[in-house]
Amino acid sequence: QWRPFLKVKDAALGFLFLYEKELTDKRPIYNIGSSEENYQIIEIPKIIKELLPETKYEVLKEITDKRTYNVSFEKIAKHGFKLTIPMKEGIKEIIAEFQKGAYENTEDKKYYNVEPVR
Repeated sequence: QWRPFLKVKDAALGFLFLYEKELTDKRPIYNIGSSEENYQIIEIPKIIKELLPETKYEVLKEITDKRTYNVSFEKIAKHGFKLTIPMKEGIKEIIAEFQKGAYENTEDKKYYNVEPVR
């Protein structure tokens, strides 16, 4: 399973980039992101474990979410758009926020989207 990753800040910068460049054509649809930031889901806990060695994770045998997206970002890249925050750096930012106590009650439903997408 593949997923593209980007920070919300980079998504917003992508919209501004398209607006400022006045990019229009017969098919004005652009994927905002970077091909380098397409990851297989199994890679994410490995990256987190690299940053937080005490992390434990379990790989489930049954895939409950069958969505997969290995997205091409060539169209926006050829116009010069680049992400400002690689996924690994974004994870470091989230870890720092957790360590500062910025997130309370992470078991709250507001932090989960699995049920709404089923």
